[in-house]
Amino acid sequence: MTCPVLWTKCTEESKHSPRSATGIVHDSDTTDAGRPVAAHLHVMMEFQNPRSLNSIAKLLGDKPERIEAWKAGVENGFSYLCHRTDGARSKHQYDPKIVRSNFDYPALLASIESRVARTRSHSSVKVLLDDLLEGRIDKESLISQLSGSEYART
Repeated sequence: MTCPVLWTKCTEESKHSPRSATGIVHDSDTTDAGRPVAAHLHVMMEFQNPRSLNSIAKLLGDKPERIEAWKAGVENGFSYLCHRTDGARSKHQYDPKIVRSNFDYPALLASIESRVARTRSHSSVKVLLDDLLEGRIDKESLISQLSGSEYART
């Protein structure tokens, strides 16, 4: 099935259509040995209600064994399309603007990345405060590792 045909099937309005659908052709991936990987399509769909792989395969006119249920969460799945997950940072980073979507994908990805950065920052501050409390670092060391806004919140 070609990408345009698949995309049309993914975004057709019906009671079975996904709430969110995104797709990208990965044409710049390489193996660990540095050899090019054949171009391949990744599609991430989010449905209002749970769907079986069989029902999604039927919707797309494909075989269930060619469909994978993403187990790491919807936001992680949307992030993986451009290799913006922890496990894929070493892979080619695709531009969010080339992702086809039935919503503003670049804005969603920016929001996800911002939230992840804030969570990591909060987690780092918590670790530093624990280190201070337990005497592993002193106050000056703590202050030197915090940004101005992080220090203001402590």
